Amino acid sequence: MTWIVHGTTLRRAERMALTGPDPNFRENPGSYLTAESFCAYLAAGPFELKSPQVYACNKAILFPAEGGAAIIEIDVPDEIIEKSLDDCEICSSRKYAMLQFDFGSGLEELRAGWRAFPKKVTVVDCP
Repeated sequence: MTWIVHGTTLRRAERMALTGPDPNFRENPGSYLTAESFCAYLAAGPFELKSPQVYACNKAILFPAEGGAAIIEIDVPDEIIEKSLDDCEICSSRKYAMLQFDFGSGLEELRAGWRAFPKKVTVVDCP
């Protein structure tokens, strides 16, 4: 098992803790674009792009009615993490601690086991 982290808003993190990542999630009402996948980082890093905390703070700015910035941490079986690397070239390079769970690359397994995985939501203090 390996801890992964995802930066978002508090409302989204709390909902995700209960129901898991939603590939049909629409960030903006009325948009035809859906999430389609779930991206996270290995909790240990490195975060050479934006850290989950920075990402969470940016989301909180964009969506101020969603309770502020938060991180959701999930303890995921290693075999599911490995599946997420199958079709993600930048992920599998291991230059970054980024993971992308897509259909056919770990998303189904992540969603199927979600309720059993240990997880926690933490509020992030933003500058």
